[in-house]
Amino acid sequence: SFPDKCSPFLWVYPFKEYNELNNGRLSKPYFEDRFIVNSINAGFPLNTVISTDNFKKLIDKNFSFEGINIVTPVPNSDDEINGLLIDYAKRGGNVIIYGSLVGADENLLEALHLKAAEAILGEAEAISYLTPDDVASNQSVNKVVYSTVNTDGGAAAILADDIPEVLCKIKQNESERITGVAVPQSSGGELVWIRGNLREN
Repeated sequence: SFPDKCSPFLWVYPFKEYNELNNGRLSKPYFEDRFIVNSINAGFPLNTVISTDNFKKLIDKNFSFEGINIVTPVPNSDDEINGLLIDYAKRGGNVIIYGSLVGADENLLEALHLKAAEAILGEAEAISYLTPDDVASNQSVNKVVYSTVNTDGGAAAILADDIPEVLCKIKQNESERITGVAVPQSSGGELVWIRGNLREN
């Protein structure tokens, strides 16, 4: 049967965009899908999905997504959905974007108050400013590994200014890169980006 309403988290999934990659950057959908699978397995309550095309159509029809948190991978730079996500947050909605920012839209980077630096690859120290999960505190991760294939490249984001709240970062020797930020909006909405990683058991 069909659900009577959307869950609190809506996965806006790029079915068409992934299909059109052909032999392009296949590490992007590989990492982004594995990251979400791991997140769900770890307890993230994500159980409703919509294609990017249908999401755009509903936005055009002024469909109300009130109370719904949008979850989606970093869009292609030339995709109009970048502007829709930014506007959604500005109008009071919550948006969680995940994945590498390589090739990300300049307007999205500006909205996140981030810019690119040289990517960190290999093992790095993970530093989180989030409140730990008391139930799973014994499973905290303090080392992560970034690779060209498994994680769709390295971590390359740095702050463009001091506006975002830094959620997490990594450190390798004396180099640091941001791996998660939250940008509160005056409307009460929030634009969040998480670089993501894959934890192998």
